[in-house]
Amino acid sequence: MAAITIDLPDAIIRDLGQSPDEITRRVLEAVVLDAYRSERLSRGEVRRLLGLSWQETEDFLARHPVIEGPSYV
Repeated sequence: MAAITIDLPDAIIRDLGQSPDEITRRVLEAVVLDAYRSERLSRGEVRRLLGLSWQETEDFLARHPVIEGPSYV
């Protein structure tokens, strides 16, 4: 698995009020959600990447619903 480094100023980290590990997790979740919403990841891949159980994955996705665009049918 590849590692990605993001440099954030200390002031931003302080303002977020979270540890670097918590910020890392939130960034991973955001990337996974973006890929899931754009249909590049399946639910199973979301579960594996985030290390969640089936139910935790369902709960996670329910908290971050996919917003569908307008239908032209």
